[in-house]
Amino acid sequence: MKNLILLLFFCLVFLSLQANPMEHVDTIPSSYILDVNNIAAALSPDGSLFWDKSNAYFRVPKTGNVSSIFASALWLGGKDDNGNVIIAANRYGPWNGQDYEAGLMNDGVSAEDMTRIWKIERTAVKALRRDFNDNGNIDHPIPTDILEYPAIGNPNAKGANNVSINMTKDYLPFEDKNQDGIYNANDGDLPIIKGDMQLVWLMNDDRLHTQTGGVQDLRLKVDIVCLAYANTCGDDLIDNTLFLNFDIYNNNTIDIDSFYVGIWTDSDLGCPHDDYTGSIPTHNSFFFYNENQIDGAGGCSGTPSYGNQTPIQSVTTLNNSMDYFTYYFGGSICPNPGMGSPQIADEYYKYMTGRWRDGSSYTFGSSGYGGTIPANHVYSGNPGTLGSWAMGNLGVNGSDIRPISTTSFGKFKQGQKITYELAYITHENNSPMSGSSDITPVVQNITNLESFSSNNELDWDIYLNENPTLTIGQPLILTVNIDSGNPTGNYSYLWSTGETTQNITATAPIPYEVTVTNNVTGCWKTERVHVSFPTSTESINTEIDKINIFPNPAKDMVTIDLTTLKNQKIDISIIDITGKVILNQHFENIEMIQLDVTEILSGVYFLKFQNEAAQNIGFKKIVITE
Repeated sequence: MKNLILLLFFCLVFLSLQANPMEHVDTIPSSYILDVNNIAAALSPDGSLFWDKSNAYFRVPKTGNVSSIFASALWLGGKDDNGNVIIAANRYGPWNGQDYEAGLMNDGVSAEDMTRIWKIERTAVKALRRDFNDNGNIDHPIPTDILEYPAIGNPNAKGANNVSINMTKDYLPFEDKNQDGIYNANDGDLPIIKGDMQLVWLMNDDRLHTQTGGVQDLRLKVDIVCLAYANTCGDDLIDNTLFLNFDIYNNNTIDIDSFYVGIWTDSDLGCPHDDYTGSIPTHNSFFFYNENQIDGAGGCSGTPSYGNQTPIQSVTTLNNSMDYFTYYFGGSICPNPGMGSPQIADEYYKYMTGRWRDGSSYTFGSSGYGGTIPANHVYSGNPGTLGSWAMGNLGVNGSDIRPISTTSFGKFKQGQKITYELAYITHENNSPMSGSSDITPVVQNITNLESFSSNNELDWDIYLNENPTLTIGQPLILTVNIDSGNPTGNYSYLWSTGETTQNITATAPIPYEVTVTNNVTGCWKTERVHVSFPTSTESINTEIDKINIFPNPAKDMVTIDLTTLKNQKIDISIIDITGKVILNQHFENIEMIQLDVTEILSGVYFLKFQNEAAQNIGFKKIVITE
């Protein structure tokens, strides 16, 4: 009895401190924020996710100040040859301990000098590729994060504090233009990224584990390449999704047995005091939703809340099974000492392997504790279905909870790499009744995203011809190339000329723009290219220079002097800046003609001259005024 009282006292004291890790105030650089779509999420090279060491920073929508997650972190756990449990995990590091440090094992650079995140945007990569393909050189300034990217052999690689680093590990993929096996942006090498924006940081656990403790100084000795990325495309589902990808390398001298990888989350959906959680085992997902119809209705201690617009937040394991879904109570609520925050490595491992902190199994029942039927996934029912096993159907009060989703990998062999990928989706809640949110639409969104991911429908882009130039007598075909993704998928095309085919014929030295829609996902991308015209006398037909047009600008009538072409049959077209043909007329053996332009809107146009053999003689610019 005495031990139980001591445990309860410790639980209440410790968790009351855990409830508000607000004493440490920090600022987060913009380069540490992923904000390409409707989400703004803060990342940290020390392994902390979605908070700025003071406040929640998984803001949805990004223009507001309300977050659907307070914090999150990667948890790893296994056993050594002697059966000792080894855990690498974070919660609020470095506020209450730290198991990870920035950088890679044995890279010769201090952790402090590797506390950096590299932020790459797809638009910048595209611009540099176009620049290099133009003449084999990079003529424009290279963004710092691309120049100093920590790929193997990069002579320009730098960590924090402008410290040069020597990257000897081939962990990050890149386009190797000269096939020399090393990354150098000046040679045209470019990062191969995921999403329209990708943040990259490196970390390892080869340090004293002050978060999970333990009698011995046990370490997994893993390198972890961390990616956070997102897409923007005009589709509600994808614009409200963020992805995390962890490549975990076993650099230990032993195999690690009974190895688990998981994600821990402090799931504060706006106000932290009124949340429920649940799982969708068939889709390797968990979610959290609000207890009340109005978020923060019972008071929120100054924390921004969603009010009556509270979403549902889900987390899906994309490339592996979710073998266990557990949780524990944070904040000042501790119904039982065995349900509270883990303190030592063994307790972390119990949560990761489907057991409460005291070692008992999760079971079907009012709280998942104390029943007789074991459950690997807690609260696996639909809260919108009366009688299903859901927190909202059990009459319990919402609280500050900490979900944990884990995957079992068995033996993690020396030298092996494990990839662990997650999708965070913020869903509109269309049924915000108190504690009874129907997750049917959530399941459908997750199903769609799983399909998009497995069929490679998310990471795609488009490219047009590089610096196209019109040549007299030769048609210029503009082709939309689908890059990455699913190039043979279902796409539709809309050009600024009104054409809807993948290829069009350019007829004027003007900008051409195309919008391509992925008909599977609903995402669309736009590309623009300016078709130029040769200016040297060696590359153009000099006949075009002898054609006089007056007045120019013109208001009513345009006179065209065709003296030099009087013995030819000529087609003359007026083309607007989108490439659309406004007028086309045929002339034979005429020296001087007049065109009536009174019905044409004011603006810049091109006169296109074409001979009988359908060869372009050239273009003349004309301005029409009111």
